[in-house]
Formats: sequence, C-alpha cells, structure tokens
Amino acid sequence: MKITNGLRNLTIAVFLVSITAAHADRLKFLGTNLGNNTDQISFTLGGSQSESVYAGILDFKDTTTDQKIYTICADLTSTLNGYSHSYSASYTDPTGNTPIDEAGKIVSAYILSATTADEQAGLQLAVWSALYNGGSTLNLNGNFSASGYNSATLGYAQSYYSAVNNSFGSAEYFSTSSEGGQSQLTYQSVPEPASFGAIAVGLLGLVAKRRRK
Repeated sequence: MKITNGLRNLTIAVFLVSITAAHADRLKFLGTNLGNNTDQISFTLGGSQSESVYAGILDFKDTTTDQKIYTICADLTSTLNGYSHSYSASYTDPTGNTPIDEAGKIVSAYILSATTADEQAGLQLAVWSALYNGGSTLNLNGNFSASGYNSATLGYAQSYYSAVNNSFGSAEYFSTSSEGGQSQLTYQSVPEPASFGAIAVGLLGLVAKRRRK
C-alpha cells in the first residue's frame, strides 16, 4: 500500500513538472558578460555578407523576477537591442540529436566554467557550429564559417564541441520572434521532466527495497 501511494505521489509530481516545463518570460539584454574584454569574431552564414560580432556569454535580466541570466546566442539571424522582449522557454533534450539539442549539451556542460574571453568565445563558436553546421566534430567552414579567432579560442571550441557526442546535458532554450530579440541558450539548473521520471523510478526502487526488508 505504501508503494502504491508513493507511486501515485511521484506520478503527480512528475506530471506537475511536465506541464510547467514551458513558460513565457520577458527578458532584457544587458550587455556582454566581459564588457569590452569580450572577443570579437567575423562570421558568414549561408554565404551572406560577413559580419563582426561579440562572441561570448551574454547578460540578460528576467524583468518579471529581476533575476540575472547568463546566456549564449542561439540565433545569428537576429539583432539584439536593449528593450524587454517576450521569450518562450523550454528545455533541450539531453538524448536528442537536433541542432538545438546538440547545442544544449555544449551549453549545459561548459557555460559555468567558461570565464575568460577565449573560453567564452570558444563556447560560442562551438554552439554556432552545432546549430548551423552539425556533425560529430567542430566545423567552422560550412554553412556557418568564422574567422578572426585565435588559437586558444579554437582549442576551447574544439574541446567544448565534443559534448555533442554525449547523451546527457540539458539547457534552457529561450526562443523569440520579437524584432530586437534573439533566441538564447542557458544552463538548466533543475532536472527536466525526463530526469524527474528517472528520479521517480529510482525512488520507487528504494521504496520497494525498504518494503522487502
């Protein structure tokens, strides 16, 4: 009977998490995380004219909660401004192989440890490569191509990109279609619904084990 009640409670908990997995936020771009020390790179996307941009972690504020959020750009086709925009938040699939899922693995694994300009630029290049070129290794000469980075940045990008070959790691994905907004990826600090399901199964195993004693 205790096992049945535990299963019911855990099922309810997992269900409640799953229905809140996607939500809307209003985010405001504050600037680059390293200010004027952020590396700049030049890129070409789909053969269009090359542009020079900052490559690194960005600072946003959730204007509803006043919480600061650290992100990586997930959209090279849009230009950011400093106004508040509506974003739809969801979570990448840690076992998926879509471009956004692969980029999410990279962000989840390394955004917290990328603190220098070269590390942050390498992280951003790895994410753009996953989003626009794909593949099992870093590619900076495909549909998305980049130049102007140094050897240290390239080394970090290659190292970080290896996370796409892992079957774990989820990021929070903020997507928007607002003019002046730009889709972003950030670290997912709480388990997504799939992880809660795994936790539930583990807890049920412990309950059953205690019941047999």
